[in-house]
Amino acid sequence: MAFNDLRDYIARVEALGELKCVEGADWDLEIGAISSITSLMDKPPALLFDGIKGYPPGWRVFCDVFNGPKRLAEVLQLDPSRPVMDWIRTIKERLQAFKGLPPVLVDRAPCQQNVFRGPEVDLFKFPVPRWFEGDGGRFIGTNDLVITRDPDSGAVNVGTYRVQAHDRNTAGIFADKGKDGRIMMERYWARGESCPIAVCCGQDPTLWIAATQSLPFGSSEFEYAGWIKGAPLEIIRGPVTGLPLPASAEIVLEGAVPPPETESHMEGPFGEWEGYYASRASLQPVIRVESIMHRNDPILCGLHRVRPHGGYYFNNLFSCALLWQQIETCGVSDVTGVWQMDGGGRMIFVIAIKQRYVGHAKRAAYVAMGGAGAYGGRFIVLVDDDIDPSNTKDVLWAIATRCDPEFDIEIQKGCWGANVDPVGILRGDVSTSRAIVDACRPYSQMATYPPLVAVSPELESRVRDRWGDVFEPF
Repeated sequence: MAFNDLRDYIARVEALGELKCVEGADWDLEIGAISSITSLMDKPPALLFDGIKGYPPGWRVFCDVFNGPKRLAEVLQLDPSRPVMDWIRTIKERLQAFKGLPPVLVDRAPCQQNVFRGPEVDLFKFPVPRWFEGDGGRFIGTNDLVITRDPDSGAVNVGTYRVQAHDRNTAGIFADKGKDGRIMMERYWARGESCPIAVCCGQDPTLWIAATQSLPFGSSEFEYAGWIKGAPLEIIRGPVTGLPLPASAEIVLEGAVPPPETESHMEGPFGEWEGYYASRASLQPVIRVESIMHRNDPILCGLHRVRPHGGYYFNNLFSCALLWQQIETCGVSDVTGVWQMDGGGRMIFVIAIKQRYVGHAKRAAYVAMGGAGAYGGRFIVLVDDDIDPSNTKDVLWAIATRCDPEFDIEIQKGCWGANVDPVGILRGDVSTSRAIVDACRPYSQMATYPPLVAVSPELESRVRDRWGDVFEPF
């Protein structure tokens, strides 16, 4: 059943027994430290910080929104008892029948309960965390929505880019080149104009899922979120920008981004998702914040981890399902699974395939290089259909026993890299190379390749029935 907003979702997470409330933490480092440590647990909880030092009770920070299978199942209406590859297959099947649900425009909304303009604007009225010791300041936008409109087509984009609070009414925005929001900003700047912008810092989780996906330019993230949710989202027109804003948002900033040559500010560094301070402090565009709206007792959403971790991070499911669909759309059949390898984030994709002919697996890899795995990717690993791509040990075993480095690793240069890529930063070039690691058995040797050592399903079933207690976890 679809939930109403972020608050309804938090209540459901609590009912699942996956919410931990933390009282009295300091916005300066303690929120970041606690959330980063718990994110590395095998079963990380969602965290709701309240009673934050220097702020009134009820002004909260919510972290680790989706980092758990039960929470994802709740949002996506999936069966939590099924294996993760079944989840991805289900999402892929839903994508094939995708039909967006347009949002509904309303006159009044919860996000308008408190409105501040001009001299009343103050970003630091919220408990904006300084996440880690090496951060260059306080970052209000980590788990956020950044909303822009293309000046040529009128298409609206909802992305997620980091936003640093510089002073009471100025924020820095770090949006990588090639991202839709950045392209729209550059089109305004080319005209000598400032780009109208809105930033939401607490929102319906389905909208944040939509904002992080590699949708075609001009696609509606609002319609995509409604499709995920199974119900249309309510929006209002921003009183300053005219942009569509989620009605149930906790905090909304409205303003404009002037051309960088008109105004820029040193932004960062910030501990990014790869687990490095790869993007050093640099001059970046700024948001001149003209208006703040927020709900009573607002909840700021945050996302920060010391390194990629956890096989149930929500973006895995959608990125993998989308890539799987893209591969099949390009005519490559018999893919049996797609996964972003645990610990590697978006940099390592694993594709399992039932080979039908010579070069079959390589076709899937070439699609992946230009599809959902294009931005910042580093490795495409190909495995046979007897390998579970979500099982890291299985994948490493396949690489160790089926990949001959001299013949089975192919390097492509000049691929789309990320400005937060530590390797690219050191090299001085934000492009990246990409390796296709073919850990499939050679198709020409499928019939003669040494057979596997394995327990037959019949024997496994018999011993489990007789000695079931031996197989129970400690």
